Amino acid sequence: MTADRPMTSFRVPLALVLVMVAMLLAAGCIAETSRGTGLENTSARATTPAQTQCTAINNTSYWITIDPIGDKFIGDKFSVIARTNIPVGEEILAEIATTSTHCTKAKCYFVDENSIVKVVEDIDCFNKTIVNVNASTYKQNEYLVRERSATRNTSTYLLFNILSTEVITIRTVSNPYNESSFKAR
Repeated sequence: MTADRPMTSFRVPLALVLVMVAMLLAAGCIAETSRGTGLENTSARATTPAQTQCTAINNTSYWITIDPIGDKFIGDKFSVIARTNIPVGEEILAEIATTSTHCTKAKCYFVDENSIVKVVEDIDCFNKTIVNVNASTYKQNEYLVRERSATRNTSTYLLFNILSTEVITIRTVSNPYNESSFKAR
């Protein structure tokens, strides 16, 4: 009954679209292989060196962004990494300070560390700064890390937490079921 029926007006465009998609996919696979990204052996080809020089962008303002730090524990050693478009070799003032002061009867505690770091080259045409932090003398608190350039009029900050030493508590629970309770009665 359906073998004698001609294709309806809906089926003809659908069939044409499917044929076109199949041709485009086949053409893409052939083009990929011809560019050397297929599974063929390309070891005999000459390779071109990767571009290593970035073009300067003169019409943008300077910026610094600090990578997320996350929570750390007292005694951790970690690095604060910031990305920037400030030129390599320039100096950045890096500051780490508590956001509040802890006072006891004996004394008040306030961390305020300053260091000057140089901008170094990074990947993807951006530069970076690295500040190594040893949190062995830190107290449990919220901290602010701030980086600023004196010559480029830009700065940024990020908050992170120092938590007390990680304590893992293992509780032993007695088993209320013994083997006799599982025996057939």
